[in-house]
Amino acid sequence: MQSISFRVEAPPDPVDDTRWRGIRVAAEVGRSGYVRPSWDVRDTDIHREDGSPACTAYTRTPITAVGTGDGLDREHIVALAEAWDSRPAGFDQAMLRRIAEDHDNLTLATASVNGSKSDPDAAEWRPEYNGAWMANRVVEVKREYDLSVDPAERDWLERLIGSGPDEITCGAGNTGPTAPSHPPVGSYRTRGSFSSALIHELT
Repeated sequence: MQSISFRVEAPPDPVDDTRWRGIRVAAEVGRSGYVRPSWDVRDTDIHREDGSPACTAYTRTPITAVGTGDGLDREHIVALAEAWDSRPAGFDQAMLRRIAEDHDNLTLATASVNGSKSDPDAAEWRPEYNGAWMANRVVEVKREYDLSVDPAERDWLERLIGSGPDEITCGAGNTGPTAPSHPPVGSYRTRGSFSSALIHELT
């Protein structure tokens, strides 16, 4: 009689539903104690860090000048209130100010879009253009500061990341830089994980 052998497949690795792209997946902790910090970053520095695009990311509004009177708002990609809502244990005002001044979390936007966006996450608000770029920036900022995403936000971010390139595109004929030289970025632009030393620098 011919023997029959069976191959037993190993069970799949368990899925960790508490982490996504290195980010905690958890419900928001709430807004109690939130105070919007003071902060100041120049439009020229924000534009430079964005790669000097010829348009705003969310609406592809042409950028013809950058600086005082340019008619643009400095927009937090992860809203400061949303950052507070998704904060880890031990998060404080110094960390929130750090996020407020982090160029990875800033872009230029029209006043109407900045006002309409307000402080929701990606499950509640998404831009007309450059959604993949925005989603990648959200992931970078939330991972850097150990901010959480809830399941709905995670799902929308994943969809947005796969929707296009991780860069600001302005459409045909409107892709080149408008301001090739800018003043140097301020010294607060320090890469790497947030540490207690940085907290002391800000207090």
